[in-house]
Amino acid sequence: MPDRDAELMRIRPVVEVADTFRTEEERFHHQTLRPLLKLQNELLLIQFAAWLQENKTILHNKPAGDQRNQIEHICKTNKRLRAQVFGMIIGVMTTEELRFYFLHQRELNKRITSMWAKRLYDQRDSL
Repeated sequence: MPDRDAELMRIRPVVEVADTFRTEEERFHHQTLRPLLKLQNELLLIQFAAWLQENKTILHNKPAGDQRNQIEHICKTNKRLRAQVFGMIIGVMTTEELRFYFLHQRELNKRITSMWAKRLYDQRDSL
């Protein structure tokens, strides 16, 4: 049976980053979280679009600034949606990455939420 961690690393997209990180959380953000959100991008879009439909929330007829604010608000306040996103991201972490995540969960959840909201806003035409 293939090694789970090796298989996860094999399918992970490569994201070019500089090696000048001030903290371990910043290194994790760029070397782990960015590739994982890129890997899960399509699922994150489908999930958010389904949430919008289920909650009868319309973004398209609002100005861009209002869309950004609404997306950020939903991403920060909807606990069920956040838990699903965190599960999608940590589910494709290696065992070592997961250990680091649990040591820094609060800070990393903020980073995941911020990156997720930005991705949704940048791809809002796909929702």
